[in-house]
Amino acid sequence: ISQACLDRFEQNQMDFKRRFVT
Repeated sequence: ISQACLDRFEQNQMDFKRRFVT
């Protein structure tokens, strides 16, 4: 797995959590 892919995955997770909380 490339670092860029991991970074994007983390950002997606954060965005999902934020969307879920808000």
